[in-house]
Amino acid sequence: MPTIVGLRTVDTILGDQIKVAMDEAMQLILPEAAPMITALMKTSKRSVPNTTFKHMEEEPFPRSITFTAAVAVAGVSATVSTTHGSYFAIAATDTNIAIPVLVTRTHEVIIVTGETTGTLTIVKGRGGTTDQAILSGDEGLILATAGREDSSAPEPLSIKKVLKTFYCQMFRDAFEISKTAVGTEMYHGNDRTYQQRMKLIKQKMDMEYALLLNGSGENYDIDADGVGKMRFATGALGVITGTNVVDCGNNMTRPMLWDALARAGEYHFGDWWCAGSPLFHRIVNGWAHDAIRPANPVLTKKYGVNLQALETPEGTLNLAKEKILKGNILKKYAFIFPMPVEDFIRWRPFVGGGEDGNTKLYPDIKKDNNPQIYKDEYMTHGGFQFYQVSKMLILKNIG
Repeated sequence: MPTIVGLRTVDTILGDQIKVAMDEAMQLILPEAAPMITALMKTSKRSVPNTTFKHMEEEPFPRSITFTAAVAVAGVSATVSTTHGSYFAIAATDTNIAIPVLVTRTHEVIIVTGETTGTLTIVKGRGGTTDQAILSGDEGLILATAGREDSSAPEPLSIKKVLKTFYCQMFRDAFEISKTAVGTEMYHGNDRTYQQRMKLIKQKMDMEYALLLNGSGENYDIDADGVGKMRFATGALGVITGTNVVDCGNNMTRPMLWDALARAGEYHFGDWWCAGSPLFHRIVNGWAHDAIRPANPVLTKKYGVNLQALETPEGTLNLAKEKILKGNILKKYAFIFPMPVEDFIRWRPFVGGGEDGNTKLYPDIKKDNNPQIYKDEYMTHGGFQFYQVSKMLILKNIG
């Protein structure tokens, strides 16, 4: 027998509330509306128990230096930035260890036998090469360390790990509909079901906007009362900076794209994921139709997204059309990430203490006891984690 509770109030409604897991539906629904979210939910989802989460990260050891002053023939010292100088670790008293450097313009090999705040102690014309003048701005490529037979181990040199911080954001979408509207015959069927579908697509697109266009992330107290925090997830636009943002000057060319990929791919030896605007796709497809082909069907199935493949000197560029990149400015953008993309970007839903931040539908959320109104809400709580951002690119003004 049913329990008779008398008047059904807000308390009894909320107490009996059903929470509908929508994570699978989020992945499957209209993948072209948010290809990155579709791909990451299928391949990279990993829950996180804190709304602010971190990891320690280091980049691969650098190889290139730039000489900041000219060096004459038979010169005994060279100047680089203190950052580039830090790539060398040779004890001042250790004359049995040297680091060869190729001056790429002249093909001369010099050896570095010591370094102090960007000043290199060098010997020119080694390795069977000819001693030549070095110009300010010349590039040097660090080669393998050289040591004498009786040399001891070189100075230890490690890349400093950097702490990266990310945040979970609450994505919420609610809608109301009267029971009269639900009962009215509509072309698209039950209007409540239709509105639930449209709101789920909107929330998926909201998350795509955040993934690509949010800043570096923030934990913000909007009322400065210390009670409730408003958190903003980290986005690609906020973490890809410096020389990894390439201004194409409203005239993107193939060599320009190849050079950008070469810069980001100095230590990446795989393929690429490109979240490009429709304008980017029109430009690339106009270059050479024989260079464009459907992506490997295994990839399409894996990520649940329709991809095109563009062969480049730096690997295959897998193209996913981002229809959210529109308007006078954003239509000229493309975001390029190393693949497999799930190794470099992760979707991190907040799950802990009995709470589950994966996408949920909360039906019948009411502010009052009006029996003639349905109010439903979608809520997703999570953030995005980026790894090795130096391997990522933003192209802007691609016109």
